[in-house]
Amino acid sequence: GKITGSDIAKAAVAAAAHNVQSAALNGVISLETKAISQLSLSDASGLLVANPPWGVRLNDGSILDTYREIGQLARRYPQWKLCLIASDAKLVKKTGIKFTNVSPLIPMGGIRIRFYLG
Repeated sequence: GKITGSDIAKAAVAAAAHNVQSAALNGVISLETKAISQLSLSDASGLLVANPPWGVRLNDGSILDTYREIGQLARRYPQWKLCLIASDAKLVKKTGIKFTNVSPLIPMGGIRIRFYLG
């Protein structure tokens, strides 16, 4: 399978690239700097894992747009499953996606998150 990662923040992509190189996964994982609205997925099925800002990273007023854009992307590619990592159920609802599986709360860096699968 193909693994592609992206983030709108160049610094986040650079940090991820360092981790990919450290794990010797350069030939397996590709990374790009892109906004959610610029992403396109293949016509084949797949798994879209979204880890939008949560917890202390929620300092940007555009966070609602981010969750909406994740939902729009998932609806454009219904053959793909969406796994969303989030701490705020109200923001998750902004995706407009009906999640069929929700994990128990998981402590992560002082915040409790859930994995949502839909």
